[in-house]
Amino acid sequence: MTLLSYIWRYCKHLIFTANFRQNRPSDTKQNRSMLFRNRTGTKGYRAYADKVSIIAEGMVLHGDVESESDIRIDGIVNGSIVCKSRVVVIATGAVYGDVTAPNVDVYGRVSGNIKAAQSIALKAGSEVNGDLETGSLQIEADALLNGRCTMPGPQETAAYRQAGLEKGQLN
Repeated sequence: MTLLSYIWRYCKHLIFTANFRQNRPSDTKQNRSMLFRNRTGTKGYRAYADKVSIIAEGMVLHGDVESESDIRIDGIVNGSIVCKSRVVVIATGAVYGDVTAPNVDVYGRVSGNIKAAQSIALKAGSEVNGDLETGSLQIEADALLNGRCTMPGPQETAAYRQAGLEKGQLN
């Protein structure tokens, strides 16, 4: 090969690299997971759409977890969870302890009580062994619930939400 062909290859490489850098998808809120989309319209609670704590599949965590951002659980947590945002237990995830958060979505398994000021969603294939305390409950077909459910009235719900959001815990 001649010197001219080497120069031509190098120039093509530079042009390709520059185009790739300009056209690659940027990290914007639209590109983030819909599971943790920004919830700025929700009254009274701060959403951390750009901060998600992930307990990955294959990871086992022993101890209590506290977070201000969303928590996604793909692995196993042996302990209680207190969150000021949303907790999502994925199908491969399991929690052996109590969960306290404004919103909880369960696709996997929870063995413990769940307290959610706003809502609890039990998705198809999920299993919960424990009591639920929430303002709103959604249970899909094929979801298992072994426990009791307590839903406060309209006046209790407003006070319950306010108390839970101020303290970071729900009583």
